[in-house]
Amino acid sequence: MFATIGSAHAGTVLSIDLGTAAQSPFTLWNVGGDGTGMRSTTFSISDLVSVPGGTLTAEIGGGSDATNIANDTGAINTRPRANAPANNGSFTQSNLLTDRVVTTAGAGTGLFLQLSGFAPDTTFSIQVWGYDTQTAPSFGAKPGNFSLYDRTNGADTLLGSFTSVAGSLPTDNNSFSVTGNVTSDANGVIMVESLSNIDGSGIMNGFVVSTVPEPMSAFLLLGGLGIVTLRRRRTAL
Repeated sequence: MFATIGSAHAGTVLSIDLGTAAQSPFTLWNVGGDGTGMRSTTFSISDLVSVPGGTLTAEIGGGSDATNIANDTGAINTRPRANAPANNGSFTQSNLLTDRVVTTAGAGTGLFLQLSGFAPDTTFSIQVWGYDTQTAPSFGAKPGNFSLYDRTNGADTLLGSFTSVAGSLPTDNNSFSVTGNVTSDANGVIMVESLSNIDGSGIMNGFVVSTVPEPMSAFLLLGGLGIVTLRRRRTAL
């Protein structure tokens, strides 16, 4: 698979919906059917500052090796779910939560995602969703816990976690997700791991990688907003 990715919204480098039910403006990545083995694909990226070579390689696999995803070849299970949460109010990403990828490689394993091709030693924000729909008659979310770890270059950093309550529904597009900052290594690689008992031992519905403004850029932006506000006040007077 080779797709050209632009910005879904300001700051977005890559936005991926895992599965078969496409969620706009995400790019769909169908990792294939059930079975063992790490899955990979390539995306063409228009942001050449974040991705100097213009290409990102994405790899996903189940296992326990947090240093080499090539060894994470455990069983992967993919499913679209009927009766996924319907769009309602601030929640507009029903298709994103329709499909999920889990690893069923057994106790002590997680679902790893590795992305290669970023500018080295650069901090990015990553958001990962972890949701599954329980069976009839109640539907809604399956119960369980979800944690996302930064595993880049040997890191062991918890980016965040949440508890999924049985039957609960998303209230906005950030429901059932974790967002945190990760820094690419000297080779431009980042790796995260999902650990969860919602289904299997690791789960993902999709992910978004975004740029993180440098401190000076953020300062200049705030300063500019301050000047605009002051000018408006003076004009009003």
